[in-house]
Amino acid sequence: MSWVIGFVGNAPDADVAEAHDAPRYGVRESGVYAQAGGLALTCAGGALPNGGSFLVTGLAAANGTVLTRDNWADRLNPQKPNLRDLDGHFVIFRWRSGRAELFTDPLGVRTAYLKAWQGGTLFCTRLDWLANIVGGLDIDFEAFGAHWLLANQLTTESQVQNVARLGPGGHAVMEHGRFQATEEPWESEIRPADTDGDGFADALSQAVDWKGPAAWSLGLSGGLDSRLLLALHTPAAAHVWGPSEHPDVDISRRIAQGEALRHNIFATPVPETDTCLSLLRKHIARTQAIAPASSVASLDNYSRLHAIGLGVIDGGFGGVARRQFMTRLLARRAFRAPWPMIMQHLSIDRANVFAPEIAEIMRTGALAQIAKQWEAIPDTTDPENAVDLLGVRTRLPNFFGLEQNYLDGEAACYMPFAQPSVLKALFQVPLAQRRNGKLFRRLIKRHCPSLSRHPLVKGTITYPYGLGTYGTYAVSTLKKRLGRAYSDPRPHQFLNVMKPYVLDLTGSADVQNYTPYAHKSVRKLAEAYYNGDLRQVSRLNWWLTFEIWRQTLSGKR
Repeated sequence: MSWVIGFVGNAPDADVAEAHDAPRYGVRESGVYAQAGGLALTCAGGALPNGGSFLVTGLAAANGTVLTRDNWADRLNPQKPNLRDLDGHFVIFRWRSGRAELFTDPLGVRTAYLKAWQGGTLFCTRLDWLANIVGGLDIDFEAFGAHWLLANQLTTESQVQNVARLGPGGHAVMEHGRFQATEEPWESEIRPADTDGDGFADALSQAVDWKGPAAWSLGLSGGLDSRLLLALHTPAAAHVWGPSEHPDVDISRRIAQGEALRHNIFATPVPETDTCLSLLRKHIARTQAIAPASSVASLDNYSRLHAIGLGVIDGGFGGVARRQFMTRLLARRAFRAPWPMIMQHLSIDRANVFAPEIAEIMRTGALAQIAKQWEAIPDTTDPENAVDLLGVRTRLPNFFGLEQNYLDGEAACYMPFAQPSVLKALFQVPLAQRRNGKLFRRLIKRHCPSLSRHPLVKGTITYPYGLGTYGTYAVSTLKKRLGRAYSDPRPHQFLNVMKPYVLDLTGSADVQNYTPYAHKSVRKLAEAYYNGDLRQVSRLNWWLTFEIWRQTLSGKR
């Protein structure tokens, strides 16, 4: 990813310089060493008009236009820069008159980490580099509990010990050998005044039509989110990746042909073991174990799009506008239930591979995060609006945002649905319009009705465009029972390629000596899968993700 790293204090610069790649911009003065690098399109730096320097990683836009280096210099020149009105995802370092500062975007889509070290402050957007510099970091299992046991972490606290994470609207000041960090949770006025959705459509249209720095290619799947983006804007190209028989690929191809779009299909086979390992270490180190290991097999496609001159418009986080987050709580009227019941409805079975005492620490930590988030919501807030707000505050920075940390190093890439201007407009739309994709279908019909002629895809199941939530559920359930749901072979193909490595790893001294593991469970999991119990594919996938992440924190380069 594009990155920022540095140290404020008087430690030798060489300790930090050895940890990072070749930079594009830097600040090196008495008491400060700061560097930024990565993809040229997602990295900037330079001097400030009134003195001082800045470094930026990520993308930001004002009024639909991506900020250039000169724009950044003007924006960061005031003592208190206004960043709240920007769309985008970014981390900023600013140095002026002996004062070092870090800023993050209002939604916390990009993040940075800070650690007291050698009498000063070490900071970086890459946690693995931080670990390499200090000789290793230990996982804070209480903070990690929600990340592993629930759909995603519910706070933006760091998951490793003695390291601070800078969250949404973050500001950190580093001086006099210490740092002070604050963040500001994202807020929006909830006022259902946009009854026809025009305000939301206008905001989304501007967000999907960013000017610069690249020609944009739309990630076009079989779902509603990317279809709405296409209805509002014709991109330079569209793309999809996966086996040709995957429903998303099939529907994407049909839509592109019908709309006469330039269309790139990437049907990349699972690489050999060494390549898979390299991709795993690169991706997991930057995303903090948010996705099953087999998902890395297709990640090189972002750099391929960049190589042919295309940036990426990603339909990610569109579910927030269709009321898709934490729906189980609403369906079971459990939003105001006791914390353990809420946890039950948010839980995900990844892999139960931890010792009982560690598992209990994780469970306690997850419950504490639930309590912290729920207690911050006024009792007067409607539960449906509350879960949407929680989705913005928790799902966006802790899942989509962490993925963005990786993508910024592969291609110019952004999510129109994950912009403050779009989300503010969304909360002006009445709930009745936001439920069940009603708003999306209305806007598609209004702006590009031909897109409604193609079926939709949910997961790996195709269903008629006109079906509502209950009809979709019924069709999906029936197709699964009749064996007519598409079965994606890639997770199994990936784990078969990784078989020698996984079996060696589970029996290694490093794994066997890691005390948080329930060691017999780890070994049994791998042996069960490779002996034919294919039901264990997801659990083994997730264990491998955790293990690679643990390795990246060990400080062993």
